[in-house]
Amino acid sequence: MSEIKIQIDKLQAQHDRLQKERDQLQERMNRLEEQREHLQMQTDQAFRSADEIEKICDEIWNHANTIHLYSSLAEEESKSITMKEKQKEIIRTTEEILNIIYKYKGNV
Repeated sequence: MSEIKIQIDKLQAQHDRLQKERDQLQERMNRLEEQREHLQMQTDQAFRSADEIEKICDEIWNHANTIHLYSSLAEEESKSITMKEKQKEIIRTTEEILNIIYKYKGNV
């Protein structure tokens, strides 16, 4: 009878140990799930931010192209040397803006 009692005690101890391990694994799984959800939210936010930046870049690109076009036309039609120089400066500046956006969009 005492051997049975010893076996029962061993099995109970093993059961308790396994139960504790299961509880620890469940806690770890819960923490990992929380981390996964947090990472998913960060990923979603990053994609939303990237989309917003992309839209802003497209808008800036369109405006800079318009400015470049009008400046080029105004420079061609201008009789004033000072005005031609100002238009050339505007053209150079918009080309720099367009190059910055082009480089950025190449990395997106």
